[in-house]
Amino acid sequence: MIKGRHALAVLGYMTVVAVAQASGGAPASLDQLIANSDYIVVGTIAGGSASGVTLNLSIAIEAVLKGQLTAGAIVGATGTITEPAQTHALALSRGIFFLSGAQGALLLVPAASGYLDERDIFVALPNVASPPQPPTGTLKEQVMLEVLGAMASGEPWPPGGRIDVLGEYQADPTASERSVFQQWMQGGSPQLITTSLRALLAEGNAAALTRVATDTSLQGNPAASSIFDAVKLLRSTDAGTVALLGQMAVNGSSAAGLRAAAATALAWIHTQQAVPYLAQLLNDPSVTLQAAAVGGLAGFANNVPVGAHEPAAGAWAYRTDDTIAHSVFSEAAITARPTYYLSFWQVWWQTNRAALGY
Repeated sequence: MIKGRHALAVLGYMTVVAVAQASGGAPASLDQLIANSDYIVVGTIAGGSASGVTLNLSIAIEAVLKGQLTAGAIVGATGTITEPAQTHALALSRGIFFLSGAQGALLLVPAASGYLDERDIFVALPNVASPPQPPTGTLKEQVMLEVLGAMASGEPWPPGGRIDVLGEYQADPTASERSVFQQWMQGGSPQLITTSLRALLAEGNAAALTRVATDTSLQGNPAASSIFDAVKLLRSTDAGTVALLGQMAVNGSSAAGLRAAAATALAWIHTQQAVPYLAQLLNDPSVTLQAAAVGGLAGFANNVPVGAHEPAAGAWAYRTDDTIAHSVFSEAAITARPTYYLSFWQVWWQTNRAALGY
């Protein structure tokens, strides 16, 4: 047992998913939707009604992604919602429909989980057809490319269910989807650029991080905070990544949110290459950056594995009872005892920088 391990702070983060939420339930797992469906079609609700908890609708099929249905045909399907509704006609909406059962008795597989209203039964798409997607790759990839193509159209989206694009991509990335995001990053609307950067940053893409580091216009993007959140979650120990994060963290002309995100990522990575950047942040007036500096230097000095909270077992040249005692990753702790933490790590850096090669 390493003395004083309990002094190490635990800091958690919530990953923010950039996806428009469905009107009621959360987006369902795309893998589960595909597994539960005998047919998957792109089409338009040509007519239908809601009565009580039952939906009856006719779908004019535009394209077939799964099953033996025919483009141009109209099929009937029924579904169930959570709360009873007064009888009314359904809006003529376009989307991706997941269906189960035999032809002639098709059931709607809801595109959301949890509370369901009539707009959660399908994945909404713009009302203008997007360019057809090549029928290659897995079914999941085909659905994803259909949604990505619709996003790139720039057309307004009607109410309805959504696919968690970023979550699904991060769980099962493909080369074709990555290519779409790379194209968006080079030239797209602010929304597409944001989505592409978040997708690519999550897998440690160096070009995406370089774009964030060098393109100051991104800091005025309405969704800049979500891009910064993606930077914050980077855990790559790649030398180029660490250098970029370090430069962003110490650059006083960068947006405060970007500096904080880069410093936080650097603190969790805390490789030897990261140490001089973290040491520089000890003198920054921002307590957020000071906390990252202390947390990161403590992580290195105590030999805490990247992204972990506890020191690794075994001897380590820089770990002492004092480095354990001065370990914290908390703005409140730094604010309460600035001299105790900051002065200690400033002295530690000056004492050890030559041995570390700086």
